[in-house]
Amino acid sequence: MKKARIVRTKRDGFVIKWRDAFGSDRQRKCRGKTSRARETERRHLEEEINAKGRETSWAEFWPLFEAAHLSNRSASHSAKCRTLHRRMTEAALRGGNRCLHCSEITKALVLSVREWHVKKDLEPSTIDSAMATLWSMISWGQDQELIPDFRRPRKRRGKEEKRKEARGGRSLTLEEVERMEAAIPIACKSYERPEEFKAAMRVMLYTGMRLSEVWDFRWEPKVGYHFPVLLDTSAAAIEFSDTQKNGRTELVPVTNEAVNYLRSYRKTRTGASPYVCRTIGKRGEHKTANRLGRVLSEAGKLARIVVKRYAKKEHIKVKYASAHDLRRTFATRLQDDLSIKEKQKLTRHSDAATLLDHYADAPTPVLVAKLRGSTPG
Repeated sequence: MKKARIVRTKRDGFVIKWRDAFGSDRQRKCRGKTSRARETERRHLEEEINAKGRETSWAEFWPLFEAAHLSNRSASHSAKCRTLHRRMTEAALRGGNRCLHCSEITKALVLSVREWHVKKDLEPSTIDSAMATLWSMISWGQDQELIPDFRRPRKRRGKEEKRKEARGGRSLTLEEVERMEAAIPIACKSYERPEEFKAAMRVMLYTGMRLSEVWDFRWEPKVGYHFPVLLDTSAAAIEFSDTQKNGRTELVPVTNEAVNYLRSYRKTRTGASPYVCRTIGKRGEHKTANRLGRVLSEAGKLARIVVKRYAKKEHIKVKYASAHDLRRTFATRLQDDLSIKEKQKLTRHSDAATLLDHYADAPTPVLVAKLRGSTPG
């Protein structure tokens, strides 16, 4: 049990002193005018200090959250949550709190994390994604009655906010896809095989797979992975594991382009890796999809395919085509006679609003291609 004591000083008069959880000496001015009032204040502070010692700290929150909530989530999501947990700790430290307790978390503290991201001049979509993750952690803690109940601030949508809201990219034209593909051999290292990177690019373009999904795409069934079903029939589809972003296991039909490409590509892969799109480095097969993503991003940059421009503090920054823009291209190229629900099934979005807001766009290069009578990508 930690003790608090009253000390009379020449400069500040009566103060209450104690030691915090880290063993550091702390003090605050004692406001009581009489001995009885000062003793009452000292006792209340001592009770408060020891009560906090019995509360769940923010450090203790993490193993609880990880075991109860993250056990069935992806490794990337867990890593993102861990990062936001650390940034909350850092925000508390900036405010002078070295031992943050869950009961001390306030809306102001959470918003200070957002301010930190803003000062780092990060892209608005990156900030929004990080804060959405942090608010989900806070909501879980509130449901468990570990964190005080306060409401998440309403998102304002004035002219300035709408101007700052930006998509991560856009869909590509067929000519841009071909330029990006042609740049892959230049983006690869001398010991890497460009054909494998090109194949992954085409699979993403024809199926709408995300980077992590195409990396876990196998020819044969295996728990926790995605694989083609009835590829040699008219009922060809892909069985997606619950490791995909929406967390569901589902059978999704594929387009004719995807069927034809997978059938022809399979013939060239006889006896090779059981994975459809794994890439090879100097030491053998890459362990993660990171290298694949970097090569595709570098190819988009080499091909000078700008998918987004946005203002930073002193300059205009551009974003070049990357792996996820192939998914956007897939969504844009879906047949016009398909309903929104049917398109949602093919893109595997949990919410149709996401498809409409971020994928059903009409980017200028694609629109120009249509107006000129050529085939857009």
